[in-house]
Amino acid sequence: MEEQGLTPDLQLRVANLEAELAVVRRERELIGKIADTIDLDKLLDILVAEMERVCDFDSLMINFADKRQESLVCEKVKLPERFAGMEKTYLKYKFPMEVVDANVECYGQRRAVFVDRSNANLFEGDTALRFERSTLQALVAIPILQDDSGEQAPLGTIMLFKMDGPIPAQQVAAIEQLLVLFRKQIKITFLCKEVEEHERQVQLVVEEQQRFLQFVSRINTLNCSKQIYESIAADFLRRFPFDLFAVHMCEGNELVAKKFKVINEKYQGECAALEAYYAKTHYNLDIAEGASVICFQQNRLLTLADAKEVMDLPMSEKDRQAVKLMKSPRTFVIVPIRQAEKPVGIIWLISLSRPVHVSEAQLKLIELLCSFIGTALANAELYSQVQEQKKE
Repeated sequence: MEEQGLTPDLQLRVANLEAELAVVRRERELIGKIADTIDLDKLLDILVAEMERVCDFDSLMINFADKRQESLVCEKVKLPERFAGMEKTYLKYKFPMEVVDANVECYGQRRAVFVDRSNANLFEGDTALRFERSTLQALVAIPILQDDSGEQAPLGTIMLFKMDGPIPAQQVAAIEQLLVLFRKQIKITFLCKEVEEHERQVQLVVEEQQRFLQFVSRINTLNCSKQIYESIAADFLRRFPFDLFAVHMCEGNELVAKKFKVINEKYQGECAALEAYYAKTHYNLDIAEGASVICFQQNRLLTLADAKEVMDLPMSEKDRQAVKLMKSPRTFVIVPIRQAEKPVGIIWLISLSRPVHVSEAQLKLIELLCSFIGTALANAELYSQVQEQKKE
């Protein structure tokens, strides 16, 4: 019997099945690649490559909501090759949630938002500017949903840009299908990132504890107040982001300057000027004398984020002269030195060229160190008295 070939209908069916099988195999390979990737940047590279297969666009931004959902923050940028050098400029770009922007509307309404020159004027901020300042023809913002129900806030958004025509709705739908494969792993990468950050914070705490113990051990070996002042000045300037350190101790009814130190020789002139001024000038324990006495009398830490903003406000003559000698002071932290919870002096920590940020954790550590310093100074004073008695 002569062997018969496949009919055209069967050949077509076989071809269709083989094509479907190829799609399934490719999707399985993609799922495997996604599951093996726990680095967000690498995972987004895979996503962008897949998006380029199913959609025609010129550039994109992938943005994720910050923890407080106050802004969408750009984590991935893809620009045309001739503009590739600018990609880093757009990383971490923030879209504030309160602005009427296509990106923000997409996030809030959990649906794709299509914008072209016919409706761009309905939006504010970044969206309107893009159409005003370029030849942009189409923008689409696509939500990265956490699940199919859309009940949870999206993880973020994808913005696609096209310079010479529209972005078809069917291509956007293809990207939405892709995101179904990626969204779970994106959440996992964020969890991994949070775990890594937690581990980093734990390590920082351990290292800080070790530095504190070393500080305590070193101070305990000193039995001279001058040595303690020098040691704590060097330690504070090395540990915290300030340029000037000073310590004033209570003697009778006055705060008397004991030590000034700067982190850099370029501030040595300011340091010398302060030393000369405070060699003859002390603070009386009257709150009219200024911030240093207020800190001491109220036994509480005082901070000033930027002195430049208050230069024109009233202040005591001694404080004004100190500020003048510092030339360009910015951030102030004034801390009481405590002994048995009572103030015995104060420490200045001052930045001289730019404002600096000091976290709540750093402020608490500074207060803790200052409390220990009070005990160390009391021990040094007691040691000195004992030595004097021995000489007598």
